[in-house]
Amino acid sequence: MKLTEIEQMEEINLQENNLYYIYGNIGSGKTYLVKYLINKNNKKALYTNVKDFILLLSQNSTIQEDIVVLDGELGNILKKELTCITFQKMLDDLIKSGKKIIIVSNLKPQELQTKKEELAKYILSGIQIEVAYEIESRIKIAEKYSKELEIEIAYNILKGIAKETNLGKIRGQINQIKMVS
Repeated sequence: MKLTEIEQMEEINLQENNLYYIYGNIGSGKTYLVKYLINKNNKKALYTNVKDFILLLSQNSTIQEDIVVLDGELGNILKKELTCITFQKMLDDLIKSGKKIIIVSNLKPQELQTKKEELAKYILSGIQIEVAYEIESRIKIAEKYSKELEIEIAYNILKGIAKETNLGKIRGQINQIKMVS
């Protein structure tokens, strides 16, 4: 699935699968989507990166949360065969225990497949969501940010701000407007 419209977030149901691979460029809105999904499903989530996740589980820690969000470090562990095998087993054990796993990355599926084929195949066996909001959706997100900050920004200015594809930079520009006003 390619997420280009903000309204498409409503279509994503975390009940469909236990493994999700959410990818897109830096600042495209991957974390925005993950937070929305967790709030929408009223679930508790553990946010961590892959390296810390492996460390946590290798210390026999128990994960209480319903969802594990792994954001970052995926590219680094793909360079180590033994780490990949361990990581895949940890994911599999959690899924078998009923946990949902969301892996967030800027690696596209074809880039992931060039790394460690078996792990890539495992990760991509879940639901894949590419985050690449079109300008109208970025305008709606910018509008939401401005409402959160309780400032009114004209549509043509929001449209200019939303030409930026990085949502963090969009938020930053709106914060600057708030500071000036």
